[in-house]
Amino acid sequence: MLKGIRKRFLIFFILAISLLCLLGYFLLKETRGTIANKFSSDYIKQHISLQKERISKFIGSELILVKSLASSENIIDWLKYEYNASLKISAVKELKRYRGFFKSGSVYIISRDSGHYYLINKQTTGTSVGYTKSISPGSREYEKYFDLFEGNKNYDIRVNNESGDEKADLWISAAVLYNGKPEGVVGTKIQAADYLTEIIDTSKKGVSTFILNREGSIVAGAVDNKTNFPMAKNIFSSLSSNSQLALKKIMAETSANPDSVLTKSVRIGSESKTIALSFLPETGWFLLSLIDLNGIFALNDLIIPISFIVIGTILIFLFFALYIDRSIIKPVRDLTKGALRIGEGDYDTKFVIDENDEIGTLKRIFNRMSTEIKLKSYIKDLEDRMWQKSRDLIISKEKISFLLNSAGEGFLRFNPDMRIDSEFSKECFDIFGEDISDKDIHKLLFPEDKENRQFFQRVVNSIFNQEKKFLKEIMIDLLPAETEINGKHYALRFRLGKNNTIVLIMRDITEQKNLSREVEDERRKLNLVVEYVKDEYGVRELIHDFLNFCKNIDSYSVEVVYRKLHTFKGNFLQKGFINIPDFIHDEETYVQNYFRKQQNKLNINTSRLCNALKKDTDILRENLGANVLDNAMIKVDMEKLKLIQQKAKRVDTDLYRELSELLKVPLSGYLEGFRKVVDMVAKKEEKMVDYNIACDPELKIYPEEFRNFINVFYHIVVNAVVHGIEKPEIRVSKGKSETGKIDCKAAKIERFLVIEVADDGQGVDLNYLGKKIGRRLRANQYDILFENGITSSEMVDSYTGRGAGLGAVKTEVEKLKGSVSIDSKKDVGTKVFIKVPMKE
Repeated sequence: MLKGIRKRFLIFFILAISLLCLLGYFLLKETRGTIANKFSSDYIKQHISLQKERISKFIGSELILVKSLASSENIIDWLKYEYNASLKISAVKELKRYRGFFKSGSVYIISRDSGHYYLINKQTTGTSVGYTKSISPGSREYEKYFDLFEGNKNYDIRVNNESGDEKADLWISAAVLYNGKPEGVVGTKIQAADYLTEIIDTSKKGVSTFILNREGSIVAGAVDNKTNFPMAKNIFSSLSSNSQLALKKIMAETSANPDSVLTKSVRIGSESKTIALSFLPETGWFLLSLIDLNGIFALNDLIIPISFIVIGTILIFLFFALYIDRSIIKPVRDLTKGALRIGEGDYDTKFVIDENDEIGTLKRIFNRMSTEIKLKSYIKDLEDRMWQKSRDLIISKEKISFLLNSAGEGFLRFNPDMRIDSEFSKECFDIFGEDISDKDIHKLLFPEDKENRQFFQRVVNSIFNQEKKFLKEIMIDLLPAETEINGKHYALRFRLGKNNTIVLIMRDITEQKNLSREVEDERRKLNLVVEYVKDEYGVRELIHDFLNFCKNIDSYSVEVVYRKLHTFKGNFLQKGFINIPDFIHDEETYVQNYFRKQQNKLNINTSRLCNALKKDTDILRENLGANVLDNAMIKVDMEKLKLIQQKAKRVDTDLYRELSELLKVPLSGYLEGFRKVVDMVAKKEEKMVDYNIACDPELKIYPEEFRNFINVFYHIVVNAVVHGIEKPEIRVSKGKSETGKIDCKAAKIERFLVIEVADDGQGVDLNYLGKKIGRRLRANQYDILFENGITSSEMVDSYTGRGAGLGAVKTEVEKLKGSVSIDSKKDVGTKVFIKVPMKE
């Protein structure tokens, strides 16, 4: 049966091909003229519309480029300031970039004020371009280029339509405006014959196309040899008088209706031709196409295309036959075999569906039939598994909720609007004491701290606005790590959550905080005890001197009180005292305000200071015994030793020297004692500092004589750390090592003790210091630093910022009949020189 279908289909195929060939030949021979006449009018209209569209696109693209140049800021600025060299260079560069986009490869620009005409073409190189001519107002050229301003037009398209001109030009220009005021004109000039011919040229046989001006002069043209049309300067010279009148009439009609395309039969010589005409309003041109039916529908030209059509049709039928065999006959055979297997109970039979037609539909039905029974069992099994999964999810959620509520930590999530999600752990109720659902997280975390609250908002907003995940994770570390809520301290951990949220985990660290505070207090107490043991005599003398100072405070001037308070504070910090430095700091602030307000009487609260000192001395008594500060015995011994020394001076010189050596102590020990101060201050300032000492161990001094000087020497070392040495990142940016250096050198030169303290820091900026204190300082006027209240620090702390330390140093050095000076160089460092006479 199938073989019979194939045989009948082949016979039908051969008969259809033969009939197609006979019909094609009959139509070509008998109806060629009728088809040509009917086809020519639509054909030529379509052709001329296409050419008109191409010309309009060409002119439009050139106009867009000109308008773009006219709106360029570089062009506008140059025409406004024509003689500005830099503006001219920028404008010429932009013109050179644009010139390659113009069909002519050139662009001109004219200044309205000066009339200068600049031409940028393919031969223009460099940025130094001069004007090629100057256009005078009132001249014909001036009207040609600047007439568009008279009509308040932003652009203009002009054509040289002069009759008989073989080189018709097309000007496309635009006004350059600055705040609505015309500054000049920019544009391009195209020779129509050179460029428009390329646009209207066509490979279609039997068609010639021309561009005419209003007088009939041919601006450009493309002639096909099939039209047998002579190329003349004027189209009317090739037409009969009647044809000329007919052409002029349709020219008038198309100029009145630019969107229309009109056709007309005219006689050229002895032959009748069909022409089509349309008007180009942008240029005032007419687009004319001439068609020759014999050229288009020549029999010899149609033989080859018809042959290809016939052969192609035969191949299509052959392909169709093969397609029928593969797409219908073979699938029907496969369906028959599959149906037999399904009928025998083989429900695993599956058809491969390659078709989307009736055959494919049949295969889908057979496949559905084979799987329908199994599908029911699959559905039941799937329902059982889904029920089990749902039950497991519910159990897991309950376990997670139980773990979160039992973890002793607060878990919550908040959104970009700072609102807390409705799901949070039970611990959050205990932390905040209320239901926090939909509350503002920043207000709950920092209820009294407005500054921290605002900072938290800024960081969170930045995190949510950031798209890159790794930047989000970096920024989330900027959020505060601790907070205090209802008198308790909590550690805060922030993590990125799902669905654009942030997860917060809160842990109560109140006990750890209290323990840390207790440990720190205990450490400071032990440090005080260790410092006392290391320098028992020095601590006793410091306490003794301070109590005498408090007792006789009314006998000192205000300036002396201020310096001594500052020095005592530094000495107590150096020796590890806990309470008294803070109380002295408060009194310093009081004295500083006294200077500002010029009060009548200074009233230092000495009882408050003595009570603070007693708290520290009680720590020593508690750890070292109640009589630890009883130094009367030592004082008596020292006084006896001095009396014996004076007697020995009169009796035995050698004995006198030995006793003198007993009364002296090595200076290096005192200088070494400041190392701990350097480390402590450097840690607070987040700086890295090496403190180096160069001092002969045999260089000794009388403690009684130099005690006050050693006490104020503390200020020099601290100033070097705070004001001199830069932070590591700043030092690296200046090409220095991360670690700063403070070199302390001491030597005996002749009968003088010479000490030099030098750092490699930033130096003293006298310009900045002068502006800060409102005085004009001369170069190297570093002695200003010894005046009271002079400091470069912007803030006051326990170590610096009062402007009293160096003044105290100078006072004590002068008491010893010595001198002190400062030398500094920017980004090199500062040196302090001290020279003091020594007793033999």
